[in-house]
Amino acid sequence: MSGSSTDTDTETLFSREEVQALEADSNYRAAIDLAHLMLNQGSPDSDGYLLAQGAAPVSDFAAVGLAQSALQPPAPPAPPGTVQAPVVQPGPLRQYVLPHAPPPQPVQPAGDRFVESAVNNTLPALEPWPGQHRFRVSVRTPPPAQHGRQPPYVFDRETNKLYVDMIIAVTFAFRVAEGTDTTRLRVSALPVYPDMHHVNTPVRRCPTHRLPELECNNGAGSFIDHVIRAEHDDAVYQEGGTTKERRSVVVPYERPPPGTLDYLVSYRFCCMNTCVGGINRRRLMVLFTLEDSSTGEALGRQSVEVKVCKCPHRDARTDRSRALPKQRRPASSPDPQEPPARRPCPAGRLVVEVDDMIEYDHLKAVLASFRAARRSLLRARSTSDSAAPAPPASVSSDTTSSERDSPAERRTLFKTEAP
Repeated sequence: MSGSSTDTDTETLFSREEVQALEADSNYRAAIDLAHLMLNQGSPDSDGYLLAQGAAPVSDFAAVGLAQSALQPPAPPAPPGTVQAPVVQPGPLRQYVLPHAPPPQPVQPAGDRFVESAVNNTLPALEPWPGQHRFRVSVRTPPPAQHGRQPPYVFDRETNKLYVDMIIAVTFAFRVAEGTDTTRLRVSALPVYPDMHHVNTPVRRCPTHRLPELECNNGAGSFIDHVIRAEHDDAVYQEGGTTKERRSVVVPYERPPPGTLDYLVSYRFCCMNTCVGGINRRRLMVLFTLEDSSTGEALGRQSVEVKVCKCPHRDARTDRSRALPKQRRPASSPDPQEPPARRPCPAGRLVVEVDDMIEYDHLKAVLASFRAARRSLLRARSTSDSAAPAPPASVSSDTTSSERDSPAERRTLFKTEAP
């Protein structure tokens, strides 16, 4: 057994002293010769035949292990409905590598660029990532409205949120670092749900807006199920993900016109946030991914939250009003549930501060109505007191109700505290 003492499998399983003892054993030498004979003259159905047909030379210990596996009697068939555990065949060789097995590939270290597809991932990444090309996305502000009309959409830069009506073209501006070769770049727009309990759900268009007879679906063709459409002649609509419902639209990144660094593309949203069977009042976000058009590598990522609604300006004002108290309230502000402290009222009079003449006129009218109602109440009380029977002699009732209540007491009767 020349050279077997330096064999890799031998050195792994046995020490040098054990190998020398095995080489001196005549019975072990005969077993090795028999194993090689079986490998070279095996039947077409055996593993030995496959290894003997042009395979690399097999070591002595591997030959013995294969021979023992071939001589092992077959196990009896398991009864129907039972799960049989795998049987480990005994032998001197506990593990070996077949000659034709492909070598394991080393793991490439993660770098700035990595292969990623926002369409194929079940859980897309939502974090902004400018990448090596410093990819940025912004929404172009609509032109000023004419004849008292409001702009068609609103973009809040503080919250990075877009408010827009359905089928309204919104212009997005894409920018990369100066000197970047844009001939092999493209931009993918994918709608997702940013909330963690909905991010795994693909964004679907509602059944109502998917009807082919709707005017918004004229010429839609195969991309009638897409929520986002791009106003570009070379736009490509893709479907990916596990269920093929991650629908995105891809446009090539073209060179910006002279005098500007932004590449402009208009997008339309074909379903509303309140549609039942579609977005269904969930938060909506659009992921813009800068990709290599030839390899599909993700080179950058940005996102914009979108609310598709009938009244963009109203919803924008509502969201701002809800956020303003939380932003402007200082840390040491008093509890809003605590009643305000009372202000001193000199000479029994209360002062109400107003901001403009409209409030002043309104409060004057309210005060006049209140004084008229008070006079009527006092007049009715005087009439009822005069018509009432005389009180018993033990009770002194020499004065009427009007005389009993002095003007100061009548004034304090209806006096209220102002905040």
